[in-house]
Amino acid sequence: MSQLNFVQQFVKRFENEQATSRTGDSATEKWATLRDTMHRTTLATFGRKTSKSYDWFEAKSAEMATVIVAKRAALAEYKQSPSKRNLQILWAARSNAHQTARRCTNEYWTELSETIETVAITGNIRGMYDGIKTARGPAQNKTAHLKYTTGEVIEDQEQQMERWAERYSDLYSRQNVVTTANLLTICFPYITEHLFMSAFCLGQIYLSIYLSIYLSIYLSIYLLLSYLTDQ
Repeated sequence: MSQLNFVQQFVKRFENEQATSRTGDSATEKWATLRDTMHRTTLATFGRKTSKSYDWFEAKSAEMATVIVAKRAALAEYKQSPSKRNLQILWAARSNAHQTARRCTNEYWTELSETIETVAITGNIRGMYDGIKTARGPAQNKTAHLKYTTGEVIEDQEQQMERWAERYSDLYSRQNVVTTANLLTICFPYITEHLFMSAFCLGQIYLSIYLSIYLSIYLSIYLLLSYLTDQ
């Protein structure tokens, strides 16, 4: 079902809910009724968002649930009876929750990294890629609406295939003319560069040969003079 159909369903349901709902006289009651109606209609139409990723919070939910409950209890106690003591308890609960969250996050990623490393060392390629997939999360498949040249969205599948055929027929039916000047413009810098590099390499080779010859001659003369001097 397309997004447009969901929007139309939401509008119809919201109008029906508004027609049957009872609102109070005050602005607060009217706003509460409108808020609840929008929330209820949105859930009935679009549903709740479900996450497919298995992250650190789900892996450490048992440990995180305890500190979250303690933090909520401290917050409720502070709202019920605001005092300096309850505020300090709330700060301590929040600090404990933050520290626990950081520790659980580090432990989760450390354990996952060690698992991937272990299966990679043992040669379990499938397990290694499964671990990498878990670390990266689910892949997001993004699609865009196919439209006519006028900008109208194409819903029918057969018309979509016809639009693709029209698109590529127009794309591949164009004749591209390449002139000699264009070829020279593209190829001349490449050829010039390679000729220059070839000449440079040959020059280096010749220079190395000449230097080796001169050094060998100089070394021979030096050894000969040293021998004659000793004699």
